[in-house]
Amino acid sequence: MRGYIQKAISVSLTVSLAVQIILLPTFAAVAASETVVVPGGTGVIARLDETVSTKTHSMGNSVRMSVAADVLINGVKVIATGSEVMADVSEFNKPGNVGSPGLIEIRVKAVRAVDGSLISLAPDTKRAEGKSDQTKSIALTLICCILFLFEKGNDAIIRSGSQIVTRTIGEVSVEIK
Repeated sequence: MRGYIQKAISVSLTVSLAVQIILLPTFAAVAASETVVVPGGTGVIARLDETVSTKTHSMGNSVRMSVAADVLINGVKVIATGSEVMADVSEFNKPGNVGSPGLIEIRVKAVRAVDGSLISLAPDTKRAEGKSDQTKSIALTLICCILFLFEKGNDAIIRSGSQIVTRTIGEVSVEIK
């Protein structure tokens, strides 16, 4: 009977020690985490990860963007390079008749912090307008044929890699682990 009790105590202590070894890194990580306050107005550089044009996008479409450079507060990374930036097409006009050009504008809305939370961004924009062919369309119509009034202008294009420099709105706390 005595051997059975000693063996049970030994197994119990071994299991207890194993649980502590497994959970210790978790508790250490929790103890090592800190909250960093990101002040309103903190700069963020957003980079366009796709080409956006009046041919491929329309009003309200989501646009793929990411952070171009780490955002640090007192040397602590709160927003990592490559983090997702939420953006959409905020203004849109297809190229029209009489050579009128297309117009497209994208607007940033929020960015994902290192803890996964969303931080609101000022609604800064990037805009492009296609080349106008209005003068050519009107001149050719007067000289030659009324059908030139139906000539369309060019599509507006914002190339992949274009950047929008923006800033955070309001003060936000980010958990650093």
